[in-house]
Parts: sequence; C-alpha cells; structure tokens
Amino acid sequence: MQKEFTLGDAVRFKASFRDSAGALFDPTSTTGKVYDAANIVVATFATLTKIATGVYVADWQTTSGVNPTGAYSFEVTGVWGALTYKRFARNIARLT
Repeated sequence: MQKEFTLGDAVRFKASFRDSAGALFDPTSTTGKVYDAANIVVATFATLTKIATGVYVADWQTTSGVNPTGAYSFEVTGVWGALTYKRFARNIARLT
C-alpha cells in the first residue's frame, strides 16, 4: 500500500525478515536503498535500525527542492551466513 508524504517529511520504511517457516529472525547485516520513479538511487542505508526481532526500519528525511514529487521504492537486503535475502517494494511511498 502506498503512503503519501509531503516534501520535507521524514519517511519511515519498514522491513521484516522471516525464515522458510515464517518465523522472524535477525540477519547478520542489513542494508537499504530508496529509489525514485526513474529507478535512480536517492538514499542508501549502510544498516537498518532494529525495532524488534526480525523487524527493521530506515528513516529517510526528504528535502523540498531536492527530492521530486512522485513515487518512491525501497529495497532491503539482509545477510545471514551464506544466505542473502533481498526484497524490493515498488511505489511504496509518494511525495506530494
């Protein structure tokens, strides 16, 4: 579901990591990227903030005059041992 934000707002992206049985788990490392509507990376996160077991967030401060209005997507990557978990959520936020 796409949420709407006003330019200048902070946007919180949330991701969860689940194993094959559906249980939440904490990866060894996490990263994130925000993409604009043209699929250009506009923000990167070297690590995400853990708020509960298997649940992480990234807060992105938008800037009027820098970030254009439109849809934004979020990609999250989690590494656990030799496994890499990657998820891409398209058009998850809209700046107006």
